[in-house]
Amino acid sequence: RGRSGAAAAFLLTGAAVLGALYVIDPFVLHSYASRLGISIPAELLSPSYTLCAGLHGLGQTACQIQHRGGKRARHLARMQRCEWQFQPLISYTMQFLSVPPDVSTVETCIVEEKDGDWMFFRLGPVTTRGGYSWENVLSVFDDSLLAPWMHDGKNVMVRDFILGSANADGELIPHPPLHQHHFHFYFDTNLNHMALNNHGDSDCSEQQEGVYCQYMEYPPEVAFYLPSKIGIVSTVNDVRLANSPPLQWYFFAGIQMPKPVTPRPRPMTLQNIYLAPKDFMHSQEQYPVDSTTESILWTSGEVKNIDAVITGWFHLHREVVDELWVIQGTAEALKLAESPWADAREAFVSSHGIIFKFKDHLRTQMREHSDSTKLLCAIGQEPDFLQFRRRWCQFDPPPGGHLRYVYVGFYRPRRPHLDNPYKMHSGFYLHTTTTDDEMTASNVYWERRPQYDAIVYALAAKLENKSRPLA
Repeated sequence: RGRSGAAAAFLLTGAAVLGALYVIDPFVLHSYASRLGISIPAELLSPSYTLCAGLHGLGQTACQIQHRGGKRARHLARMQRCEWQFQPLISYTMQFLSVPPDVSTVETCIVEEKDGDWMFFRLGPVTTRGGYSWENVLSVFDDSLLAPWMHDGKNVMVRDFILGSANADGELIPHPPLHQHHFHFYFDTNLNHMALNNHGDSDCSEQQEGVYCQYMEYPPEVAFYLPSKIGIVSTVNDVRLANSPPLQWYFFAGIQMPKPVTPRPRPMTLQNIYLAPKDFMHSQEQYPVDSTTESILWTSGEVKNIDAVITGWFHLHREVVDELWVIQGTAEALKLAESPWADAREAFVSSHGIIFKFKDHLRTQMREHSDSTKLLCAIGQEPDFLQFRRRWCQFDPPPGGHLRYVYVGFYRPRRPHLDNPYKMHSGFYLHTTTTDDEMTASNVYWERRPQYDAIVYALAAKLENKSRPLA
């Protein structure tokens, strides 16, 4: 009995260890299990399983579609059918280029499918030779370009999209060598109105198809509704060493515009939950953080009328991030009104050991108020965190659809010799459907940046005058 009991205890302990490894990282589990001669079913290691387990309804369906395999193959199959043509209905300017484009042109192609038409865009080619060159493009589309896909003559209906950099065959180029600083589809002639976006930390691990995380897919029941005056704004960096071999590439984008159906797809909205010091919260510009010490920062708010979380992910500058936590609950329940925690509301509080103390406080409060608070997502401690891979955040909305949240940042240097102050972003994006089916345009607002308005309006005027694109 003693030996059998010891064996049972050993097996239970081993199972507990493997279970803990699965929770931490299913691919770490696979590595350790292989050493022990244990086979783990492939479906349990797939991103669609590990990220979507525990979700329900439309949120679970959306998660499974977003993380299914084969994105690269589906995209390249479309590229085989793509016949590029010069497009005079897009006006553009290329700003602050370290090198001029080889050909000053923008091209489009349309690929028809049973569920809707894909329109692809490419601008260039551009040839770079490393040295962390900054290549920028800003464009405006003439409304007539997308008129055939307008819904009720007001909004372009878009479902799937792909934004990035590509070679002449349409193959996306990963980071490195090209860092996708940002790529936004904006609307309403306002660069800050952007429901479709990707950034330099939008690539995934190889298990999640790497750069093809820039290709976003959604269920047929949903779509974005983008008002007129649409355009692209993007910045790409060639992060190779200076004087590297020439690399030719294109600014590249594609949008899938579903065919009209009844009932029409439910509109998706973009919720941009931002964490920053108070003076930066509205503009959502980069903000300075001390890269020589520990700091904490938090904000709170409410996202109303969520019916389903279609997808969620973070965008941040990681080298001074210890962790980011998104907590369902209120500042009151977490007892954040007392010092020093109250002082960290949209303002940095810095001292040695402050991170451990604040985490301990938050964990204690979440245990004591487990009926009204819970940790939705935490990022920062993954083994590949500093490789700038996309970090997803998937969850079911609370009953009633009103998400009250506390968004917490813990900051410390993760690498030596960092700039001080360090320029930081700590963004958290949610694509959701709402209980009242509110359209994207009315549910997203960022402050205008007047310095860009003149450029956008000048480009629009060029189109109205039917002149050649700017170069």
